[in-house]
Amino acid sequence: MSLDDARRVRRRFLVLSATRWFPVGLLIPVLTVLLQERGLSVATIGLLSGLSSAMVVLFELPTGGLADTIGRRPVLLIAGLISLVSMALISFSEATWLFVAAWAIEGVYRALDSGPLESWFVDAAQAADPDADIESGLAAESVVISAALGGGALLGGVLALVPTPAAWPALALPIVVAIALRIVDLAFLWHLLDESRPRTAGRGWAPVRDSARTIREAVGLLRVSGALCALAAVELLWGAGMAGVEVLSGLRMVDLVGDTEQGVLAYAVTAAVAWAVSGAGAAAAPWVARRTGSWVRAAIVARVAQGVGVALAVVIAGPIGLVLGYLGFYLVHGTANVAHYGLVHRHTTATHRATMVSVNSLTSRMGGMIAAPALGALAGGQGLVAGFAVSAVLLVLPAPLYLLASRGRPTEAVGPLTQVDTQLVGLDHTKLGPE
Repeated sequence: MSLDDARRVRRRFLVLSATRWFPVGLLIPVLTVLLQERGLSVATIGLLSGLSSAMVVLFELPTGGLADTIGRRPVLLIAGLISLVSMALISFSEATWLFVAAWAIEGVYRALDSGPLESWFVDAAQAADPDADIESGLAAESVVISAALGGGALLGGVLALVPTPAAWPALALPIVVAIALRIVDLAFLWHLLDESRPRTAGRGWAPVRDSARTIREAVGLLRVSGALCALAAVELLWGAGMAGVEVLSGLRMVDLVGDTEQGVLAYAVTAAVAWAVSGAGAAAAPWVARRTGSWVRAAIVARVAQGVGVALAVVIAGPIGLVLGYLGFYLVHGTANVAHYGLVHRHTTATHRATMVSVNSLTSRMGGMIAAPALGALAGGQGLVAGFAVSAVLLVLPAPLYLLASRGRPTEAVGPLTQVDTQLVGLDHTKLGPE
């Protein structure tokens, strides 16, 4: 492979990241408000979010193992098709049971979608150049994702104001457009994601058996690696705090503005700006690592700063407090993700990469599954401010766990390795990135 191959992989990775996340951005300003407009309470919305997380918990490891076994491309294509079903149900549903079905299906989509594209990039980049700077690629991905989510959120807010036929339920248009763009994403995946993987031996249940073996091996890595365990625990607590931000922010903005349409638009603009600054935070991740002295310290600073950002939404009254807190949270969101998943990738190899990413997503979703209903009930009983305050505490709590991720050698974390695997992960993970 050549440097040109590595550049082609990176370009395709960034394009696919954009097409994958833009439809999600369309849903950000309208989703929770749509549920409330169609008669669901804040507590019920929290339960739906918890249901989605529960489905991720159930399917995260099996789908991660499947991506490591049959390949990243087929799993991503299946995920996109499932996403279409979920969004179609949300578009015109009025009955609660249909929303339950939609959120359950959406959880399966998130489980399938978690990890394969990122894992494909790391594998392909290292195949093209064994010394590839994967953190730089992941940082660029975060910038692209932020731009896609921000642009999608802004468009979603504008589409929410467009008059629709009387037969359409409230706020359906942004989701209809998201469905069309998901179809475009599937076409890009089909044409751009090249993958060369050995075929699974045998037929019938062979992929299932191989996937189960991969999962067992990945879980075995956690038993021998304090670093990987610490990283998974970070995701558990972070996912709990993030659930509060996702469930409560749109509702809080509508409550503060006092008008549904204006609140949705205000939240859409805020989300668009937030994802723009998140992209800046991701781009600045290598600089933060240099200034703090390591990726571990950068991760600690970012997690604390996220909690402080959410706390601002409580301390400063009115829409200004929510906007400042939301922007502060997402300013360091990109930095935190780059630092965290850079450490995850450095502690594992291609054989278990998608599965180990799924382990982190799984623990994050477990946190959200537990916290979303609890925070929804708390906000319904004690007010939205109380929900934000607890979320801020949950976001700060995992920061010290990164100190455990800085101990031991990566080669010890992944158990017995081949010589090639050792070359890939046998790096001092406290000194990643440019010097």
